[in-house]
Amino acid sequence: MISASSRPRSKASEILHYGAKDMAFNPYGEYWRQLKKLTITQLLSSKKVQSFAPLLAREVAQPLQTISVIASDGGVVSLTEVSNWFTNVLVCKAVLEPPSATKRKSFFPS
Repeated sequence: MISASSRPRSKASEILHYGAKDMAFNPYGEYWRQLKKLTITQLLSSKKVQSFAPLLAREVAQPLQTISVIASDGGVVSLTEVSNWFTNVLVCKAVLEPPSATKRKSFFPS
């Protein structure tokens, strides 16, 4: 066992993470390796990452426009705040945005 990869067990992780069954709190072992493999092959595959390209392109324009407006008025821009906002919006939209008509057809073939 790799001790650096093992996480300490806590009551909070047991309750909040379904018995510490997620990748962040699960101790290193066979289950953790399988979970990591699924994450890499399914969630972070090239095809999946490319499917977010249109969303990323749309969402990059908004913070850039905001920065441009503030900077042209001589204002100060907190890149930390912009980065946090951008990351939150992007993750929320990637998770919660309804699938496009093309994707819906693949879920419900006629």
